[in-house]
Amino acid sequence: MAEEVKAVQVKKARQLFAMLDGATCRAQMVRRYFGEDGAERCGVCDLCLDPPAVFDATVPAQKALAAVQRLGERFGKTRVIDHLLGRTKDVQPWEAALSTWAIGADTGQHSWRDIVDHLMFEGLLVEDPNEGKPLVMLGDPEAVRAVYRGERRIEVRVAAARAASAPRERTRTGRNAALETLDTDVRARFETLRAWRRDRAAEQRVPPYVIFQDKTLLEIAIKQPRDMTALAGVSGVGQSKIDRYGPAVLEVLRLGVDIDR
Repeated sequence: MAEEVKAVQVKKARQLFAMLDGATCRAQMVRRYFGEDGAERCGVCDLCLDPPAVFDATVPAQKALAAVQRLGERFGKTRVIDHLLGRTKDVQPWEAALSTWAIGADTGQHSWRDIVDHLMFEGLLVEDPNEGKPLVMLGDPEAVRAVYRGERRIEVRVAAARAASAPRERTRTGRNAALETLDTDVRARFETLRAWRRDRAAEQRVPPYVIFQDKTLLEIAIKQPRDMTALAGVSGVGQSKIDRYGPAVLEVLRLGVDIDR
């Protein structure tokens, strides 16, 4: 009974964390927290009105679920992530032979933690208390199958603390530590967009944020808009920004290098 109570408490704690730092409607999360299934988005909270930057994590989610399944639901979160990264210490031959071994090596460790936590928030993964040594297991079978089949899209919020601190927090080598948590391609696009913005700001003799804020550039790097309509759907990109910078931004994304406009 004590283990069951602890499991419920852990689930509630994760739901509360998701409510405070997630990408889902806050009212919806509160209703889920108090046990209401099928709660709908309210449409009026801050996350509904100004959705945070998210990335499509459907494929990584499929990899994580498959890894848990292939490992026989016998390990904790850290071990599962190490398996995905191909970093398990003293890995055994049977594990290295699994199709999921190192399948997520192209994704950063922090991103994997965010993805696995999100899958737990959504009930796609659950933790068995296991006498204080939690084991990660598959959650609702129908929901897991929907993710495997690509019928359920998984979107994970770009970690708020790391993204918000990105312009200010730097390592001793001068590199932005927060960006290291992003996928390589997203990070490269973000840095390219920032370089383009820096040059435009210098030309216009204005602070870079006047052109676009970092969070807007990050969302552009993640969503990779292909046309003006898609670009206009990014938070922080109004019509005046579209008219003045839209063509240049799309060209930067298309070429993948900084261009002189």
